[in-house]
Amino acid sequence: MNWITLKNSCQSWWNYRPLHVIIIGAIFVRVWAAFASPGYLMIDDHFLTVEVAGSWAVGENNGNWIPGWGNQDKVVEGFSFLYPGVSFVFYKTMHFLGLHDPQFQQLVFRILHALWSVLTVYYVFKLAERLGNKKVAVTAALLMAFLGVMPLYAVRNLVELFGHPFIIGGLYYLSFPERKKWFWGAVFLGLAVGVRYQNAWIPIGWGLAYLLLGQWKRVLSVALIAFAAFFMTQIDDVILWGGKPFQHVYGYLHYNATHSGNYPGSPFTYFGWIGYFILPPVSLFLLWGSLTPLFRGKWKITVNHPMVFGLLGAFLMFTIFHIVFPNRQERFLFPILPVFIVLGSWGWYQWVESRGLQKHKGIAFGWKFFWILNALFLVVASNIYPKKSRVESMYALYQYGDAKNFVQDYAHKDSNPLAPKYYAGLWSEYYTFSNQDNLDELVRVFDDVDRNTAQELHHRLYPNYVLFYQDVNLEQRVAAWKKYYPHLTYCTTVEPSYFDIIMQKINPVNSLENVTIYRIPTEDIKDF
Repeated sequence: MNWITLKNSCQSWWNYRPLHVIIIGAIFVRVWAAFASPGYLMIDDHFLTVEVAGSWAVGENNGNWIPGWGNQDKVVEGFSFLYPGVSFVFYKTMHFLGLHDPQFQQLVFRILHALWSVLTVYYVFKLAERLGNKKVAVTAALLMAFLGVMPLYAVRNLVELFGHPFIIGGLYYLSFPERKKWFWGAVFLGLAVGVRYQNAWIPIGWGLAYLLLGQWKRVLSVALIAFAAFFMTQIDDVILWGGKPFQHVYGYLHYNATHSGNYPGSPFTYFGWIGYFILPPVSLFLLWGSLTPLFRGKWKITVNHPMVFGLLGAFLMFTIFHIVFPNRQERFLFPILPVFIVLGSWGWYQWVESRGLQKHKGIAFGWKFFWILNALFLVVASNIYPKKSRVESMYALYQYGDAKNFVQDYAHKDSNPLAPKYYAGLWSEYYTFSNQDNLDELVRVFDDVDRNTAQELHHRLYPNYVLFYQDVNLEQRVAAWKKYYPHLTYCTTVEPSYFDIIMQKINPVNSLENVTIYRIPTEDIKDF
């Protein structure tokens, strides 16, 4: 087969089966990111997911999320346990199969997340095609598949993205007149809310739009089925926590009512969505397009499907809530991304056609500029290793095979970063040493704490490794420890990734550490 024949075959495949091509491309970039981008981005995609579910799988209760299991708590955490429960099943299965290596477990889990997120691309294409045409569908699916940040985020343990197929799949099935598909649409939306409670604003926005369209019977049917599906996602309240339903929901509402002010953020925080999550000018094209149904009369735009208003209602309700609510973080808008892309793509092409701008050179240049810049962003973002030194230092302890517990030495600072214990396979509560602590007092409690907690679930073991974070006054800090453990032995130094270095230069608030690991020999522990 010569080059021209191959080119024509590929062109023909793209013309007749664009969804197949996009799906294959989406799988490729996501699986690539699963291999090339380990680590975690923030507290939520590790310490609220991996660290918790990973501990359950080995009989621990890290973070005390489960009442009465090594603690005196009587109230459940204010989080839905659906996604942590799915994660627990995964980790338990891996251990059952004898696959205990934490880095390998996370690689497999990232691949599964990558494949799961491809469903979002499929539903985005299908829904956009129903509302518009193949051109709209291809644009929406390309954006969903290849946005620069998507592979990076899609392979993370983030509930905001795990719910994507349920959200856009549910809206897709609700766009059909058949009751069977209504049913599955309602089930999907109920599951989406079970994954993350804030997702409730999406079906609420859809429901209000359809009520205004006079379709109250459909709204009532969908609401009842979605609620039943949501209840099933919270069944652990009834089975495990004393029979009282919706305990997690109550806890979530109470926590946010009393603590939302602890995480202040400006509404301008969300400008990242039209700055770097979706690069301009296409981010502005989509924002403009998403609002076109409000001005359809002025621009003589015909809305041929009520789901357009359903998407608009979902988009407005979800976005307005997050702008108004005090706790504002960019990733909180991720659940609405598929809706935004479908609605924005549909509206943008409607507006362009209504204004006769199909061949406008400025618009064409804007799209080319976006895709070139986005491709560069995609390559870079899919190959970063966030929090490398924290992850690799813990994994080094796992590989040594003799680690019982460790001390974080952060003597030059007044606080310590969280250590991802999952990668060390250690669930004992580790020790921290900062400039607020006295080293002599800390060392002298090791043996007492070890003996006093020996019969407890959370047995705090005597540490046999010291991890020195950053190299500030490193020689003096090591010398201070050698007064107690004279045979303290150097093991290795773990450097941060280039991504971590760049992020720290952009914003010094981001902590940056190289981690130097020392082993405390057994004879020093006994002698002491």
